[in-house]
Amino acid sequence: MLISEKVMGLEAENRNLKEEIGRLQQLYGDDYKPKRCQECRFFFQHYVRCEGIYIKINEGHCTAGVRTKNRAADKERCQFFQGKIL
Repeated sequence: MLISEKVMGLEAENRNLKEEIGRLQQLYGDDYKPKRCQECRFFFQHYVRCEGIYIKINEGHCTAGVRTKNRAADKERCQFFQGKIL
């Protein structure tokens, strides 16, 4: 394989990556910050009781939308995400 062929391949890959970045910016905006379920006002954390104390687990449920859905606390945001009011 010639160097020019490798360069053309890398340039094509670079164009594809730039297009993907553009799509992600449209989806999340320019100021994207990770928004996990545990940071959403509709998420209710689940706990387990162990030796008399409650311990947070990586599960909970979402009350947004029509029905309650089980979610992992660190799952990325869904269409209903709204930050918690502090």
